[in-house]
Amino acid sequence: MKSIFFIVILMFFFSFSCKKNENTVIHIPNKDTLWLKEKTVVFISPSLKKIEKLKKEQGEDFYTIADDANYYYANATEHMDSLHEKYTNQNETVILAYKDGTKTKVIPKQKSDWYSILYKDRNFKVVDLINFTEEYSLFLNHSTK
Repeated sequence: MKSIFFIVILMFFFSFSCKKNENTVIHIPNKDTLWLKEKTVVFISPSLKKIEKLKKEQGEDFYTIADDANYYYANATEHMDSLHEKYTNQNETVILAYKDGTKTKVIPKQKSDWYSILYKDRNFKVVDLINFTEEYSLFLNHSTK
């Protein structure tokens, strides 16, 4: 009697443990990648780790450089706000990528620590914050033609 009961229990467990799994593809988005899909402006600045490195390398000059960069960044974001356009802020560790047909293209990192990326219709332009307003207008006019 015990052996029959034991066999029934084993059959019960095996029937549930041997289910066939469907092959499913799980897409886990990379948190270090920003996929550009529509008209986008991305402002890039150094990460905290990079800022500490810059402070050591440049000493007191770092504060002047950072102050200038923040001034030009404020002008650029003020311009975007006046146009009621969206933008995003990222640090240099983020990978910027977009799809061009079936290909994935990655926007290369720049040597500058503060800059912006203009993106529209699978075209991008790296823009220094000093010339942002003019370059933004030129890029929009050029990419819409």
